[in-house]
Amino acid sequence: MINDMEKKVPRPANEAERLAAVASYELMDTPPEMDIDGIARVASQICQTPISLVTLVGEDYQWFKSHYGTEVEQTTRELAFCSYAIMQPGKPLVVPDARLDDRFKENPLTTGPTQVIFYAGVPLVNPEGFALGTLCVIDQKPNQLNEQQLDSLQALANAASQLFELRRKVRHLQIAQKKLEDTNQEVSEMAYVLSHDLKSPLNSIVSLLEVVREENGSQMDESGQELLAMLHESATNLSNITKGTIQYFNTTRSPAIAQEKVNIHELMMALLSLLRPPAWVHISYPTDIPDITTSKVALQHILFNLLDNAIKYCDKETCELKIEFSETDKDYQFSVTDNGPGIEPGHQAKVFKLFQTLGRIDRHGNRGTGLGLAIVRRMVEKFGGTIGIQLPAEGGTSFRFSLMKAPQQ
Repeated sequence: MINDMEKKVPRPANEAERLAAVASYELMDTPPEMDIDGIARVASQICQTPISLVTLVGEDYQWFKSHYGTEVEQTTRELAFCSYAIMQPGKPLVVPDARLDDRFKENPLTTGPTQVIFYAGVPLVNPEGFALGTLCVIDQKPNQLNEQQLDSLQALANAASQLFELRRKVRHLQIAQKKLEDTNQEVSEMAYVLSHDLKSPLNSIVSLLEVVREENGSQMDESGQELLAMLHESATNLSNITKGTIQYFNTTRSPAIAQEKVNIHELMMALLSLLRPPAWVHISYPTDIPDITTSKVALQHILFNLLDNAIKYCDKETCELKIEFSETDKDYQFSVTDNGPGIEPGHQAKVFKLFQTLGRIDRHGNRGTGLGLAIVRRMVEKFGGTIGIQLPAEGGTSFRFSLMKAPQQ
């Protein structure tokens, strides 16, 4: 029977190209991921079905990247309902009762203990138009979806496709960034372009999740609401990484920043206006510094990041921040000292590297992106300076950086 079925299972005309597209995402046979599992679970809740799957259709088998409601991780290609769903990438496949459908009535998944009776699958289509697999919901009795449920299933499928695309682009981005220190400008340009390319799918994911929440929020239980919030948080974190990456490369790509006379007191007043520190934060700085000649934009950016970071990760009831200044014949020297948790000696160099974090959660429950201090380091080095960390005996952290003085005209 399976041999007869194998002859009937359709394959797209562009199957070779489609399989190459599936392989490019490197998702077959990979472990579950929380955000993809969240999409499957939300789909099951919205469609009121006991099983939902996020599938990837390979040459000989389909892999369940997420399998809510079942422990099965894959099936052979000749048994896959999804083999039919991917034949029309722009259209969902709905099978109200597989026992009455000539394509599936003799399928062992229908006739056997699995009892796949109802099936609704929406193809996961990548930007090149290839159907990688499906987001599908399954019931062990005849069923049907209303228009609102089908629209939401489509929105969730789009979100899953966007997440797959983000992972592919982030992987390419990370490969490029790993080579940055010993490669040429061409790779830097590629990483910058990839960062920009991430912005659009991220916006799509956030919008799609908002549509699902608005249209189906009242039908979901507390765990479903939490899953949507988790997915939204995941997309927001990726958005922050993307924005930070673009900002990081902008410090390299931008032309020399003009230097000008800077009044430190005025600059600090502007900074405090931007930071809006709460009452439990005390910031002290010297008010008698003569005007210096440097980049106001760069100095403000560096100090803002260091102060903002110190406030977010301060673990004391009162956060004490102290800015100090000195100069030599060649450079201006600054320090920003806090009374926070400090940084272990082995991690002091790590915090300035791109995408390197200490795994800490800030006062707002957010994890760092590993970009803020990398941007600061890049900005300091752009002005011929250095930045490092000292650990005061009384605790906390002291970031010390220098900015080279402009040559005398």
